[in-house]
Amino acid sequence: MFSFFKNNLLAFSLLLFSQTVMADISIHFTEYKIFIDKNKPFHNYTIFNQGNSTAECKLSFIDYNIAENGDFKIIKAGDSSPINSAIKKLRLSPKRVKVTAKSSQKVKVLVRGLRSFPDGELHSYLSISCRETDVALSNGITILPNFIYNIPVTIRKGELKATAELNNLKVEHHNNSYYLTFDMLREGNRSLYGTFTVTDETGDKIGEISGFTHYIQAKSIPVKVTLTAVPKGKVTLNFTEQERFGGDVSITKSTK
Repeated sequence: MFSFFKNNLLAFSLLLFSQTVMADISIHFTEYKIFIDKNKPFHNYTIFNQGNSTAECKLSFIDYNIAENGDFKIIKAGDSSPINSAIKKLRLSPKRVKVTAKSSQKVKVLVRGLRSFPDGELHSYLSISCRETDVALSNGITILPNFIYNIPVTIRKGELKATAELNNLKVEHHNNSYYLTFDMLREGNRSLYGTFTVTDETGDKIGEISGFTHYIQAKSIPVKVTLTAVPKGKVTLNFTEQERFGGDVSITKSTK
């Protein structure tokens, strides 16, 4: 299953030294996806630091292998790259930035020679690794956090199409919590990216997943949405793409 947190992975690692330090950086972004096509062959991506200390960030591109059920694994040394990897087409400037406290920095993500590409879709991830540089030390052990954010990047060329179906909708109840489970089937030659919204017969929103991606390698993906309230009557599920990310699919289905 893909969700916002799986598609935009935040990894947190700790490096140990001989003194103690507490991190005081707070990294944020305005967008959690980068979309590039003929109308916009580059993207100025902004990194915000809302903390009280300077952050040093290193940037690179990485890939994942996507399974038919939507599961994915990071590419390791020796593994072959996905056939639709965008890494060789993407350029990044700069590859290292310092973001001082309460400020922001822009990096440019662009693709070279898009006009010469065959029609189709490529995707990879912009990996942003940030750590604090203004380190205040004291006695003990240094804990230097390293925050890694992986932002999906999609390159699309041509008039690509996709359709979707929502199947096997079920409301489940486990340990005093309610869930909506279903399968999302995608067909076509492009990925889907959008938001799931769940409402009940009162019209109240009782569940949501933002930033859901159904990549072209996947076919049918099982999805589970945690409900924030006990559903009243039939439950209605809606999936909607956003035009600014190259999507126009909107589909709605209700439980029986």
